Formats: sequence, structure tokens, C-alpha cells
Amino acid sequence: MSDIANMRSLARKAAALDGKVYVLYENGGIFGFCPRGEEFKGKFIEFIWF
Repeated sequence: MSDIANMRSLARKAAALDGKVYVLYENGGIFGFCPRGEEFKGKFIEFIWF
């Protein structure tokens, strides 16, 4: 569970710096994030914003 917490923290920092909404997702046990509107492959977890 610490992996998702770490990615959530990074996504929050990126959202605050960029002023964008990010999507947190999971693909094959690996968590990632990307700006909202970009295509991603995997299971949606949550939106992250500042």
C-alpha cells in the first residue's frame, strides 16, 4: 500500500506545480499518474488535484 501512497504524494506535488488535475491509475500492479485528458492503460484509481 505504500506504493500507492508514494504515487499519490507525487501526483499531488505535480498537480500543485502544474495547476492541472492528474489521474492516478494502476496497470499490472504498478501505479502511475498522468494529466487528465491523456490516454492511459490500466485501472482508474482516483483524480488528484491541488
